[in-house]
Amino acid sequence: MSTAPHDGGLTPRAAELAWLVAGFVVTALDLSRRAREWPLHREPLAGMPVDEALRLSAAADRSWTRLGAVTSFWMREPLGPGPAEAWRLDRSWRGDRTLGPGDVLRSLASSARFSRRPDLCRALAALEQGRPARAVRMMGEGPAADDPACAQALRRVRDALLDVAAERGTRSLPATGELRRALAALLPPLVPPAPPVPAGRPAAGPAPDAAVPVPPAYAPGPVDEAARPLVVCRTDERVGGLPRLSASQLESYGECPGKWLALRRLSLGRVDATFDGAAVGSLVHRVLERVHRRLYEEACAAAGVDPDERPLTPVRGSAVAPDTLGRALELLDEELAGDLGDQVRTYRRAAQQSVVPHSAEELARLSAVADELAGFLSWEAAHGDGLQPRWFEAAFGRECPQVLGGASFVGTVDRIDVAPDGLARIVDYKHRSAAEEYCTASGPVAAPAPRHAQAYLYALMVDGVDPRLRPGSALYEGTVAPWEPAGAGTAEGLGSTVMLPFVNDMQPDAFSAVLHTVADDVAASVGSILAGRLAPAPVDARACAFCPAPGCPRRRSPEGAPVDDAALSPEFQVSAAATFLSQPGDTARGLAPLLVGPLFSLSAGDLLLLATGCDPQTGRLSHRRLDRGVLAGEAGLAAPPSSRLAHALAVLGGAVSAAATMPLDAAVRTLVEGSGWPGRLAASHAPGDAATLARLTAALSRLSCSEVRARRAL
Repeated sequence: MSTAPHDGGLTPRAAELAWLVAGFVVTALDLSRRAREWPLHREPLAGMPVDEALRLSAAADRSWTRLGAVTSFWMREPLGPGPAEAWRLDRSWRGDRTLGPGDVLRSLASSARFSRRPDLCRALAALEQGRPARAVRMMGEGPAADDPACAQALRRVRDALLDVAAERGTRSLPATGELRRALAALLPPLVPPAPPVPAGRPAAGPAPDAAVPVPPAYAPGPVDEAARPLVVCRTDERVGGLPRLSASQLESYGECPGKWLALRRLSLGRVDATFDGAAVGSLVHRVLERVHRRLYEEACAAAGVDPDERPLTPVRGSAVAPDTLGRALELLDEELAGDLGDQVRTYRRAAQQSVVPHSAEELARLSAVADELAGFLSWEAAHGDGLQPRWFEAAFGRECPQVLGGASFVGTVDRIDVAPDGLARIVDYKHRSAAEEYCTASGPVAAPAPRHAQAYLYALMVDGVDPRLRPGSALYEGTVAPWEPAGAGTAEGLGSTVMLPFVNDMQPDAFSAVLHTVADDVAASVGSILAGRLAPAPVDARACAFCPAPGCPRRRSPEGAPVDDAALSPEFQVSAAATFLSQPGDTARGLAPLLVGPLFSLSAGDLLLLATGCDPQTGRLSHRRLDRGVLAGEAGLAAPPSSRLAHALAVLGGAVSAAATMPLDAAVRTLVEGSGWPGRLAASHAPGDAATLARLTAALSRLSCSEVRARRAL
C-alpha cells in the first residue's frame, strides 16, 4: 500500500486507522448511552415475571447495536490487542443471547486489563464519561504512541472530535447519528481499493505437489491408511481401547458417511447462539424430563417408596393419566417458566440460553411450544396403560461399558417405561410429527432395519441402564400434533400404543430379529468408520437436511433433485476467507469451505489431522475444533502434514498475521493469492477457468469496495 501523504496530511494507512478509531469511538459512546437505558439489567430481572422478561428481551433486541466497528478496532494492532483477543470476545458475544450494551463495555474493559493495555482501560472509562477526545488521547499512550501512522490517525480523530464540540459551543456531545455525520465530514476519504490480482500474473506460493487443485475432500474416496487412526480418537480403555461412539453418531453415519464426518467428527458449526429447531427441541427434552421425573418422585413420596430404587411394580400416580393430568400440566407450566427464566436471568453459555427470544416471532414460537407440550401430555393421559415411566434421561455406558459391534457405546435415553416383569418401552422424543418418518414396515413378521435406528440401539443396550430390564419396544414420540408415536415392539412392550397406525405390533421373535438386524448394521457401520469410508453417500434427500458439509457433490433437495452447492464458487470462497479472518470459529461458513474448496483442496485425512489434538506428554489423541488446529499451525499436529496441508497452514497463518496489520480485504487478497488458485486458473486452458478467474477478480474487488463503505459508515 502507498505511503505517500494523502488528502488531509494523512498517509493512506493513517487514514484507514483514523476511520477505525472513529468507528470504535462512536460505537462505544452509543453502547454507553444504551447501557443506561437498557431494559434488561440483571438485578431487576431477578424479581421480574418470566413472560415480562422474555417480552423485554424480544423488544430490546430490535434496537441492538452492530459490533463490527468494535471488533475491527480490537483486532487491529497496534490499536487493539490483536486478532486472538478480538476473536475471543466476538465468540463470547455471539454466543450470548442475553448480551446487553453494558455487558459489551464490561467485557472490553476486562479484555483490556487481561491484555495489559492500561491505555485502553483509561480510554473506555473516558468514553463512559462522554469524553471521546480524552479517550482518543488515552489511546495514544499505549503501543500506538510508537507508530507514526497511528499517532497521526489519533491526532486527526481527536481534532475532529474537538471541532464537533467547538461547533456546538458546548462540552456535551451530539446524538450518535449527528456525531457520525460530523466525523465523516471531517475525516479524509479513504484510498480507493487496490486493484485485484491481474489475470495473467502468477499467484504467489503455488501448492507444492500439484499444478491444479485436486477434487474437494467430500468427493468419493476413503481416508488413506495413515489417517485412519485419527477417525475416532475417543477410546474406552476399560475394554481394550475400543473406539467410543454414541447411538446418535451411528444414526448420522447411517444417513451419510460424509455427514458424519462434517457433523460428528469435524464438528462444523457456527459461533452464533441460534434460536432454531434444535434449540427448541433441547428445551422440550429438558422440560419433559423434569415434568415426568417430578410426577414420579411425588408419587413415590406419597407411597413411601424410595424413587432411586426404580420399582418395576406400579406406583399410583407416577405416570401421566386422566387423574394426574392436572398436576402434570401444573408441573409443565412451572418447569417451562423455570427453564426460560434461568435462560434469560442466569445463564451465560450459549448452550444454556439458546431460546431467549430476539423477535416477536421467536416469542410467539415459545408460546406455541407451551401449547404443544400441553397437548402432548393430554395425549399421553388419554393413552395411559400399565407401563410406567421409571428412567428419565437415563445414561448408559459411562459406568459399565456397553460393547456392540466392535465399539463401546455411551448414550442417554429420553425415557424408559417399564412393565412389572421388566419389559421396557424405549421412548425417544422428537419435537415434530414422528409418524411417517419413523415408522417401520407393518406386519407381525421381522422387518428390515428401520431408517432411524437410534431407539432400537437403545433397546439393545437397555440392560446397561438396569440389568432387570429387557427390550419390549422402541418408540419415537412426536411432541407436536397429532402426537402419534411411531416404532415397533411386542404387544406387551407397546402397551396401549399397540393399536396406533404407525406402530408395528410384532411377535417377540420378530422384534428380536429386528434388533439383531440393527446389531448387524451397527457392526458393519463401526467397521466402515474405522476403515475410513467417509465419502458422501446419503440414503435419501432427508439425510442432506441440516448437513454442514461444504461443496458436497451428492447433496439433494427435499424433492430429491441435485443441488448446485455454491460453496466452491469464487464468490463464496472470497466470502469464506473474510469470515475465517474475522470469525475463525465459524467453521461451517468460513474455514471448512476454504479447506475443501479450490483454494487448498485438502483431503479428508488432512481435515482429520487438523481436528485432532495430541498431548505432548502422553501422546494421547483427542478431538478438537478445526479452527484450533489451523491456528496452532504445524507445531500442534499429531503427525507430519502432507505438503498440501503444510502449504495451507503457511498461507492461512500468513493471512492471520496480515489481518492484524492491514484491512480485511487486503488480508483476504493475501490469502487468495497465497493459495495459488489465481495463478493456476491463469495458467489453465480448461473450459470455464478464464470465466472463473474473472469472477474471482470481481469478488475481490467487491469486497474491497464494501470494506471502504463500511469504514465510511463508521
